[in-house]
Amino acid sequence: QQRGVPGAEVVDRERAAVRAQLREAWALKGADQSRFIADKVEAEAQVSRFAQKSPDRVVTTLRMAPLLGAGADTLATSYLSRKLCPTLLGFDPLMQLLHEDDAVEATRRAVHVDVRGAVNVAAPGVVPLSRAVRLAGVKTTG
Repeated sequence: QQRGVPGAEVVDRERAAVRAQLREAWALKGADQSRFIADKVEAEAQVSRFAQKSPDRVVTTLRMAPLLGAGADTLATSYLSRKLCPTLLGFDPLMQLLHEDDAVEATRRAVHVDVRGAVNVAAPGVVPLSRAVRLAGVKTTG
């Protein structure tokens, strides 16, 4: 459902099955080999436990897609700002991304609108890794 954020879409629960690969109702699961992912999963679990114990409070978890933008310092910006991006030949995963300005707007809206639970925040559609790298003007190894 479009929420008026140019270039970004907040996926609502009714359309999550159609529009998102990760449904808001699903608990996050991590990868044992990634401390970064494991920490995100644990943080969301703690927020979820707090929400269950505090039904009188509105608790919203924004699941942001990887952020891009001039002021963003993320794994995605680090990868796409290299002189040479390592890629695997024949592997072109689809990515969902989000501009930092849209992330700020989604956060502002979450503060002013009572939405309980997890909300996925990403730009509409997906971008193949090869296109993201090409748009960033970077050469690849694959």
